[in-house]
Amino acid sequence: MFVSRFEWDPSKFAPDFTISPAEGYIAQGMDVQFSIVFHPQQINSNIRYEVCSVAVRPDPVAVSGG
Repeated sequence: MFVSRFEWDPSKFAPDFTISPAEGYIAQGMDVQFSIVFHPQQINSNIRYEVCSVAVRPDPVAVSGG
């Protein structure tokens, strides 16, 4: 069975977003739900953070809010 560990670096998207769980693992056929909370520190129409790149997907994963 294929198992992959994940770990988010909170400094990459602080202070406007938090994510939970921040670390863990996912196995083949398994679902993991992430809770991403947007709590902007300033009013801004374009808040965006590129938080990670996935080895099997070359495009960065991004979170945004506004």
